[in-house]
Amino acid sequence: MPFFVPAYIPGNKISIYGEAKIKGLHPGIKPSLEEALREHSDSPGNISGIFSIEGDGLRQVLRRQQDFRNFPAPLEALKGVSEYYDFVPGARIYEKGNLTVDTIALNHPGNSIAYKFTERKADGSYKIFVFATDNEPDANGYDERLVGFCRGANLLVADGQYEPRDSELKINPFMPGWGHSDYKTNLNIAYLAGVEELENTHHEPKMGDDYYDSLDLRAKELSEKMAQEHGRRVKVGIAKEGRWFEL
Repeated sequence: MPFFVPAYIPGNKISIYGEAKIKGLHPGIKPSLEEALREHSDSPGNISGIFSIEGDGLRQVLRRQQDFRNFPAPLEALKGVSEYYDFVPGARIYEKGNLTVDTIALNHPGNSIAYKFTERKADGSYKIFVFATDNEPDANGYDERLVGFCRGANLLVADGQYEPRDSELKINPFMPGWGHSDYKTNLNIAYLAGVEELENTHHEPKMGDDYYDSLDLRAKELSEKMAQEHGRRVKVGIAKEGRWFEL
């Protein structure tokens, strides 16, 4: 954020969205955070789940990041930023014209969010892009919810940092509890959700290009095997700087 040049240009109108990190509510007010937000938060555009908060809200977190001990330009220097919105995962945070943006919580220490961009075309069809990193596969319902969230996506960019849990390779092993996934899990989600194309991302920093080229080949081989079982093929690749995708 400190190096995002458009944020410093007066006249720009940039809105920043981030997950609400609320520690709790006064006992007896409401049985759940979600219910309290629905009834008591200001919701720009009447979109449920978006609100402005004081205390440890998104604006305050970014203000501390821009503190002089961290960076020489204070938050007030970001003249191009007009609004800060906190939201509860699961909310639709944007709905304007032919575009909506939905969110869902992922399985990661400290939490993480997946975003789904849905565009309605002139002919009534839809194009869907899902960005889902950082996320660790588990047995507590996260994977099932993510499958539903990704349903029918044209493009899924997902966390594929490690080798699968059952991989015989000893390099870059799966790290339980670290909040990251693998290409095998991502392919399973993609096939179950009817995704057209999967791109694995969030690469392990200590591994080089040769390793990820080999991982990409193994992901493609697995996809071909799964295609025979599912009767259709998910295109799979690896995210690289400079790649472009047109849906």
